[in-house]
Amino acid sequence: MHRAPGPIKVDGNLDDAGWQGAADIPLDWEVMPGDNTPAPAKSVCHVTFDSDKLYIGCHAFDPKPEQIRAHVLDRDNVARMVLDDLIGAYIDPFNDQRRAFIFIINPLGVQADGIKTVADQSEDYSWDAIWASAGRLTPDGYEVEMAIPFKSLRFPRTADVQTWGFVFVRAWPRTFRYRMEAGPYDRRSTCDICQANKLTGFEGIGPGRNVEIAPTFTARRTDTRDPFPAGALHQGDTKPELGGDLHWGVTPNVSLNATVHPDFSQVEADVAQLDVNTRFALFYPEKRPFFLEGADFFHTPIQAVFTRTIADPDAGLKLTGKVGKSTDNAVGVFAARDHLTNLLFPSNQVTSGASIDQEAWTTVGRFRRDLGKASNLGAIYTGRFGSGYLNQVGGADLFYQLGRSTRINAQYLTSVTEYPDSISSAYGQHRGSFSGGALSLAVNYDTYRWHTSVSYVDLSPDFRADVGFVPRVDTRTLSINATPIFYRARGWYNSLSIGPFASQVRDHQGVLTDQDLGVGLGYQGPLQSYANIQALRHKERYLGVLYTLNRTTGFVNVKPIGDFALGVQWQIGQAIDYANGRMASEVTVTPSAQISLGRGLNLDLSDAYQRLTDHGRQIFTANIAQSKVAYNFSVRTQIRAIVQYLDLHRNHMEYAAAVDQKTRALLGQFLFSYKVNPQTVVFMGYSQNSLGTQSYDLTKQSRTFFAKVGYAWRP
Repeated sequence: MHRAPGPIKVDGNLDDAGWQGAADIPLDWEVMPGDNTPAPAKSVCHVTFDSDKLYIGCHAFDPKPEQIRAHVLDRDNVARMVLDDLIGAYIDPFNDQRRAFIFIINPLGVQADGIKTVADQSEDYSWDAIWASAGRLTPDGYEVEMAIPFKSLRFPRTADVQTWGFVFVRAWPRTFRYRMEAGPYDRRSTCDICQANKLTGFEGIGPGRNVEIAPTFTARRTDTRDPFPAGALHQGDTKPELGGDLHWGVTPNVSLNATVHPDFSQVEADVAQLDVNTRFALFYPEKRPFFLEGADFFHTPIQAVFTRTIADPDAGLKLTGKVGKSTDNAVGVFAARDHLTNLLFPSNQVTSGASIDQEAWTTVGRFRRDLGKASNLGAIYTGRFGSGYLNQVGGADLFYQLGRSTRINAQYLTSVTEYPDSISSAYGQHRGSFSGGALSLAVNYDTYRWHTSVSYVDLSPDFRADVGFVPRVDTRTLSINATPIFYRARGWYNSLSIGPFASQVRDHQGVLTDQDLGVGLGYQGPLQSYANIQALRHKERYLGVLYTLNRTTGFVNVKPIGDFALGVQWQIGQAIDYANGRMASEVTVTPSAQISLGRGLNLDLSDAYQRLTDHGRQIFTANIAQSKVAYNFSVRTQIRAIVQYLDLHRNHMEYAAAVDQKTRALLGQFLFSYKVNPQTVVFMGYSQNSLGTQSYDLTKQSRTFFAKVGYAWRP
């Protein structure tokens, strides 16, 4: 590894003088679907650096370049990007084989970035960095370039020559989705970062002052119909607001983030979920930039941290990084003030909730100590406080790598909670202070031929994790599965797995509340087809009655051509009609399609359909259709529209209590965005909500106009 002998212009052309003498890494191994066989297409990546940036350039040759799949997409649209040809680099600057930065680029220069964590086998693409990229199609394939500022990375502060770990990946989607790497891949190991190429020679580098200031200006106006539905739409006040974010690399290993008046207008609408016949709270992923920074560090087996519980913050502060001479210790702390206090009241049978119109302060602390080559021991604390209210959770967790194929995860938490008397009375909660505990233990054994796991989770009746997401308690859950896996590089399948699984849930009185016994089938084959099918016998206790339900669940995805992908999920069989306390028949089907028209126009379509019947008599039919249309003028400029439509029909003759026979809802969201990088942005948008029942037609409830300008300044 040597410094670049000259300048490099990031334009997707690898003929700059700076590339002369760069380290060459050929991607000669096909690791999927083949098992370390010769790559079907040649690829060569080059790595060099100067005092400010790391440079990666790759030439991907293609025997049939007209079949290259490449589309102009919005940044970090990973769901779309993985359907294209792409090059990825996993970078481990600490060379500790625990965590890596991910940088992905498609042939047209579209970016995605994230964090790979070995402990929970996760890839979190919510992390954002500022870096430059470019790509271009060539007569023999395509070329891509990346320029990653050192101030966007974390690495040791040392005058010595550094050695970093690199995993280079090329995805080549054709009849099969081929994965090519720079070295052989051991499928018996659960740690892919441990198999990284090692590049040495990094010296004389540093992150500089590593300060980023991102001031923002936002303006919003919401018009509402009052009274609803007969009143007129009343124009609301325009609310301009100044805010901003600060990122400071206190050291090369530690970062401080602060936000004031964070604006989340750029966040798209949540994917609609059916919640007509459910008992427990639905999960919606976090999308807000401040909370996503370093979010992977707060992941634990029991979800003690779920930042969407912070609903309407006006300020926040976060510190994350590695400390100590050997950087074996990692710490994370964040705090935020929220205008609302949203609460979940979990139990064995149902989740209820409340929202208190009062401020809440949230604090989270996390510590993790590396053990050996791949294990760690951690501790976590969460606290939320308000007038007459508190919830505190603390505990320890362990990830232990027992050999290359076996890993152990364990966690214990304890909580202390106190609600205001009015909330305790209204929702049947304890008065005064009360406490609870939670325990999780899992053993996973993954090899080339087997996936086996055993887990036990115990959540006491009075355990509360108000900063996390624990929608059900008073459970003791034991789960086990053992699945053999069969591989075939070419043919009607690439991988095939089939095996039994079982789980049982009892409450703390020893009463059986849930049980699953079934068999699962996994399949991966031609046309980039993926399937997972389960047939099971499910037992579930509701209102004191134990029901035995037979059902099948699963999904199938296929991408027959480069511009078209199809998928379907389903759950079909017997179910419980929770509203009326009886057994019923359920059909839930969710088809979806991803369509690309040319390079820049992309459509995502889905329809969630659910029908519940009793001996052929309809109880309800629910349908949620969602369409997302995006046109990308370039990798920076996009217009996007999202429309969600709910249509719910209930047969009131089948309900014990009075219900609305018809409910309709319509959500529309339209956005123009221009992104130089994740912080230098311009957004302008409009959204509206409409509602209708059997008493009145679909009527607009509200509409919102918003705009945002943000700029990232690095002094």
